[in-house]
Amino acid sequence: MKKCQLAIWLTDEKGAFVDTVYVSKKVAKKGLGNRRGGLDDMLAGARLSVLPVWAFSRGIDYGGGNFYPPKEKPLPDAITSATPKAGEFVWVWKPKKPLKPSRYFYYIEVNKSFDKNKHHKYSWYRGQPSVVWRGNLLVGDKISESQAKIIGHGHVAGGDGKINPDLSTLTTSLKLIESVKTVYHP
Repeated sequence: MKKCQLAIWLTDEKGAFVDTVYVSKKVAKKGLGNRRGGLDDMLAGARLSVLPVWAFSRGIDYGGGNFYPPKEKPLPDAITSATPKAGEFVWVWKPKKPLKPSRYFYYIEVNKSFDKNKHHKYSWYRGQPSVVWRGNLLVGDKISESQAKIIGHGHVAGGDGKINPDLSTLTTSLKLIESVKTVYHP
């Protein structure tokens, strides 16, 4: 996952955003998606395409239709770190408020700048769009495990938070994460 940006979040059964579980530091603290400058400005442009499904899912508009946290309003340390290195990534998350027993969905969105292919080569850094994984999380009085599956990709320019299920033009971006397993402990 070298140099990838990553977000993990939770929704309820109806798809309503519950909380961010994890987001890489460049997005959460350094304002990668919310910098001054034009979309493809080489020096300081906002990288709106980095994790658009997560950004729009949160529903927090920081101004001008930008849903990424700016450097001046970073996300808490408890949900961020540097991009994980290649290999197994384990993240232990304790929600701010206990989750009610129910079924939830967890999402993982991953993107890598400069990951171009013959279908996706938009600008100096924008290549293939983010890839979105989804799994079920059963919260109750027992341990539960689940595997996530790829369900689509984000908007190539970060124009919305919709998940596009067409994976036919993606290549290396589908291999940024090999598999995802989640374990819930009551």
